[in-house]
Amino acid sequence: MTDNISWKLRIEHQGYCHLWLSWAQGNIHFDPIKNIETEDLVILLAPDPSRINDTAQAISEGKKPVVVASQEIIDWLRSFGEFQGYADTGTYKDISISLTPYEPFPAWVWPEGVERIRAGIRHPRSAFKKILAKHSMPKSMPRVAQLTFPSGAKLVHANLALHRLQQESWFQSYTQQCTSIDWLIAGVDHKQISAFTQNLSFFDSPLILVTDLLSDSRKEVGLPTQWLTPVVDSLLDNFRENDTKQLAFVFAPHASFRFNNTNVQATQETK
Repeated sequence: MTDNISWKLRIEHQGYCHLWLSWAQGNIHFDPIKNIETEDLVILLAPDPSRINDTAQAISEGKKPVVVASQEIIDWLRSFGEFQGYADTGTYKDISISLTPYEPFPAWVWPEGVERIRAGIRHPRSAFKKILAKHSMPKSMPRVAQLTFPSGAKLVHANLALHRLQQESWFQSYTQQCTSIDWLIAGVDHKQISAFTQNLSFFDSPLILVTDLLSDSRKEVGLPTQWLTPVVDSLLDNFRENDTKQLAFVFAPHASFRFNNTNVQATQETK
């Protein structure tokens, strides 16, 4: 329980893909790498080792978080111990969680495949360890997530879904399910800046956190990374030109945001 906090919602980037949300009723983790405690809400959006191994370790240590993930990940985690798990949809402390699968951007498409081969040659041990670790992971498609708080406020974590090969029909179908978003978290896949910017138009959110979900894991195996500041600068220029009243921020590892203007609890407050 988070008592006497000075914000309604706080989001901190813990590194890798770990986003830690805190509110008056406790803690919520997306793809955590640490700080998992019993009764924390854990949401797992992909079966990558850096996203799910630490949850498995916490469960094996006797901690019992509440986990929402694909059925394949839930089944895999059961081998490590007992916990309360929900496949793709669940409700916890009056927060409704809904996960939706999407097609990931292919890892070996040109020119990304060439960069991966070069990185493997330069860092063969790191590449081999990553391949070996991923081989033992459960197989499932990545997810995007929608959280609806007791007040009705909505947060969408779009993961890395906004890439150039994502079908327009997927965006149209998904965004019909998540109107009136208060916060949009969105990662940018490598060299997908143009498609990312274009596909954001499907989402209607006043605040967009352009989130680094790749740099830490890419650095581990010697792959190049990208700056997100130019992405946000471009978005802000576009918002001003079209007078959309939207805001965008870079959400880098070890940064945090506090929000006080949108209520997340059931009691009515003025926005």
